[in-house]
Amino acid sequence: DSFEASRDESPEHQYQRAESLRLIQVTLDRLPPKYGNVLEWKYIEGHSVKDIAGRLNLGTEATQSLIARAKRAFAETYGTLNQALMTNNEAVRS
Repeated sequence: DSFEASRDESPEHQYQRAESLRLIQVTLDRLPPKYGNVLEWKYIEGHSVKDIAGRLNLGTEATQSLIARAKRAFAETYGTLNQALMTNNEAVRS
């Protein structure tokens, strides 16, 4: 699994990986449920747009549009949370 840490990674790299994964999960949790679900189904579970459309009882174009909106919302939320985390880490180091 690409989310698992390699045994050869340094402790610092393992920590950074764990923090990144935690930030991704927090970001998904902060999105509207439909956005979080489609992103998890598409990018974590690997479902096709057609499969997701069937789950949501939507057409494929509507599902593609939903995924695009979810990706934009994820990017915005992730950026905001990541910036806050970096600012907090800088304050702790000072």
